[in-house]
Amino acid sequence: MVTVITGKGVVAENSFPTLPDAAYQLDSSYITGSGDLLGWSTCRSEQTEQAQEFCLKQADVVGWSVDYLPISQMSGMQWLGASILLALTVAMTVFLFGWRRKRLV
Repeated sequence: MVTVITGKGVVAENSFPTLPDAAYQLDSSYITGSGDLLGWSTCRSEQTEQAQEFCLKQADVVGWSVDYLPISQMSGMQWLGASILLALTVAMTVFLFGWRRKRLV
């Protein structure tokens, strides 16, 4: 997992970080001046855009924090998942054949 952080604010044009091609975004949140993370739904209850901007300024939000998986890590995760499923399939098959043999005898 890779985290990219911006400090350009959150309401300016092009303030959201650009991710590499084929990257899978896991999470996005606001980052405050002290480094704390706030959920992206912070200040969404405000009715107007000016009220949202004021709320974000009061919360000391200075930018975005985005977690993503680069494409280089995808194949390793897929092989890991496939090997776990294969191991579970083999274990279940062995169990079922053993259980069936005990019932026949």
